[in-house]
Amino acid sequence: MIFEEEKKNLLVFFIVSFLISWLLWLPSVLVSAGLIAPGPIQILGNLAIFGPFIAAFLLSSIKGEKGEVKRLFLSGWNFKFKKIWIITLFIPIFTSGIALFIVSIFEPMNRFQYATPLIMWVPNFILFYFIGGPFTEEYGWRGYALDRLQSRYNALYSSLILGLIWGLWHLPLFFISGSVQSQSNMPIYEFVLLQMVLSILYTWILNNNRDKGGNINVFLAIMFHAMGNFSSMIFPYWVTGLGRWIIFIINILIVVIVCIMYGVKRLSKTSINT
Repeated sequence: MIFEEEKKNLLVFFIVSFLISWLLWLPSVLVSAGLIAPGPIQILGNLAIFGPFIAAFLLSSIKGEKGEVKRLFLSGWNFKFKKIWIITLFIPIFTSGIALFIVSIFEPMNRFQYATPLIMWVPNFILFYFIGGPFTEEYGWRGYALDRLQSRYNALYSSLILGLIWGLWHLPLFFISGSVQSQSNMPIYEFVLLQMVLSILYTWILNNNRDKGGNINVFLAIMFHAMGNFSSMIFPYWVTGLGRWIIFIINILIVVIVCIMYGVKRLSKTSINT
């Protein structure tokens, strides 16, 4: 009975997340398609990334468990974790740097045409951390949805399912002029595949850094997401098809190593209470 209720809550979470975000992105999609004139209504698109955030806290509030909303919010500010795992947060920097280096060998390019100037690194990191996706998305994807998936499936399957949904949630951005997805002419399937692979790394990091109550540390998810965005700013591998496939292959290799070392059931060497 409890499982069926959680299954329903999870489905509602995904539906609400998509509805909020896609409806707010819709005006920008219509403008980009030339169906309506540009106007102030496009500002709504800037709020679309709050879809998963709103859905997670809304459903947690409705659920009515004592302290559930507070617990979820504080998990995004939880600095108590195994500090050795800080190293894993730099995986995106490492993989992005290698990808861009390889791309520059086979496809000479002016990386500075797309890379963010050094003086903007810190302010952009802070800006993107809070309103560029990490903070607004991870409370939902990892803070609310991940463990509800892991209560039914193993860690690997849960990660792949969540990665697929996470990737498809970005779909409107492929039809909005000026977005990273549209600027790079990135095929939708490439983006979704990469999100599915990255989702496994999120789960691996989070399952190994739970608190004493077995709860996920959303702060680490936010930081890993932020480092991924930051890496793409300074190492713009994503502007070429070769770069995107190289980053995908590198991450696949890392995931294979992680699965072998930690096991696909938990992606962790410790027990997981979900």
